[in-house]
Amino acid sequence: MSSDNSGNGTTIQLATGIGGVGVNIVISTWITWTIALVFVALRFYTRTRLVRVLCASDWVSAASLLAALAMCISKVLECAHGTGRHKWDIDVNVEMKDFLQAWWFTLFTYQLSLALTKASVCLLYLNIFTFAWARKATYAVLIFVAVSSLWCLASLLTACIPLQAFWDPTVKASFCQSGKVWWTITGLPIATDVLVCIIPIPMVIPLKLPRRQKALVVGIFTTGFLVCLISFVRLAITIQSARQPNPDYTYARKDISYWTIIEVHAAISITSIMTLKPLILKLWPSLLQTQNSDTSSRINDSDPPLTIGSKPSRSNMSTARPELWFDGPANADANIFMADLEAQPRARARARPEVASAEDEDQENDHNDHDYEAEHHSVITEPRTNSGLTDRLDTAPTTQ
Repeated sequence: MSSDNSGNGTTIQLATGIGGVGVNIVISTWITWTIALVFVALRFYTRTRLVRVLCASDWVSAASLLAALAMCISKVLECAHGTGRHKWDIDVNVEMKDFLQAWWFTLFTYQLSLALTKASVCLLYLNIFTFAWARKATYAVLIFVAVSSLWCLASLLTACIPLQAFWDPTVKASFCQSGKVWWTITGLPIATDVLVCIIPIPMVIPLKLPRRQKALVVGIFTTGFLVCLISFVRLAITIQSARQPNPDYTYARKDISYWTIIEVHAAISITSIMTLKPLILKLWPSLLQTQNSDTSSRINDSDPPLTIGSKPSRSNMSTARPELWFDGPANADANIFMADLEAQPRARARARPEVASAEDEDQENDHNDHDYEAEHHSVITEPRTNSGLTDRLDTAPTTQ
């Protein structure tokens, strides 16, 4: 690394040839990826050591992190060939081919990582929600995410035919995608972001939970909208760049580069945070400990915690099952992260049959006691006729 002091300020250049703002982009890229790596590692620790269940959503999230790693490498190569440097500071004839090739790989891995992250969230929802309508909505969004993402990736793979023509001006293209396709590729991920974020809202808002727990649950789910906000900021920068093209395009890409790496790694981190409730319980058990006697009275080792939409059943209360996302470590005081949407009404519904059965038992006992007393009273008060015994006594021979 070397520095050159001039009247325009200090320019830092890495040994790889990355200089100017590109150095900051590379540093930001690896810092944000490392943060995402930490959250994914905490997710796997929680799922393997505390919950002891690994689901498809966990592996898809890990795949998204690997796609993000490929994007980071592409971003470094992109910066090495021009991003973050002024156009007049690079040899366009030499660098442009490698710059465009790295930019294409950055865009492809960006789309792939976001698609895998959203698929991971949908798979996580399927493990959480048991309401039929919620599962159908999740399946619908998952299918839409898969189809739209495959279309975006296919469009990128056919950006030009042959693809090499996209970054090599010496190769003649027989076909290249239109501007409308590129705008669709930009807008579809934002639409799917919004759909994925709004799925849990109808179930989270009416939750019957203590205030502290509900605030934490709502906070965890609504953090997904932070990714939507970042996507909208990135879209605004893209629209502004299209309306007012900057001839110094290599330097102008610095802003969208920052938001690209932030969006991808924030999405991975937030998805992993949604699975860390058992770890939070282990480290800060009082944070989610409920003071609601109605809820705590029905949480015990023989009554498995409920997921959203689950219904208590006496037949399976003692049946062991793998702990899901809302389940905490065994024997934890606050081993339920989210009560059922109708927790209190259902608790009363569960209590009513028990009360009714207790009342029936009391009535039956009273009835039996009454029968016993009546029978006992009749034995004492009524004359003993017992004619068979009297006859035998009367006819027996007498002795003087």
